[in-house]
Amino acid sequence: GRVIFAGPIDEVVGHFTGLGYKIPPRMDPADWLQTLPTPDGANFLVDDKQKHLTNEEFVKKFVQSERGQLLAERLKAPLSDSIEPVKGEKEFTKQFHNSWWKSTQLVFQREALLWWRDKYQLKARIIQDVVMGIVVGTVFWQVQVSFSTIYIYVSP
Repeated sequence: GRVIFAGPIDEVVGHFTGLGYKIPPRMDPADWLQTLPTPDGANFLVDDKQKHLTNEEFVKKFVQSERGQLLAERLKAPLSDSIEPVKGEKEFTKQFHNSWWKSTQLVFQREALLWWRDKYQLKARIIQDVVMGIVVGTVFWQVQVSFSTIYIYVSP
């Protein structure tokens, strides 16, 4: 895939409306953005006489835009000059961190909740386990195995 826009979320709708496309009043912007580069994107043109842009034309329009030029300049800059420290780095790593015990507890709580919600599956699983236990138990029920018998099968 090619990048047809890269920038802040609040600028993306403005970028494509500037290219002659309109977002329908009851359509989600994410759905609209996914539809624009497809042939169905022609339905969103403001002017019916305007030609629908191809993917390559979308890429060219972005590269020619102010945001595209700024991005190209930043990509050409040496890496060490363009690195900025992340603000609140500790918040990203510790805000959602759980201990091993807490993570294990959360997993078991979720599994218990899923079991509790699907009572039919729980009952079916219990019946299956009981039946399999009876079947396996009857296979070995009257088999008499002594230590010497096991030793003969295991020894070289």
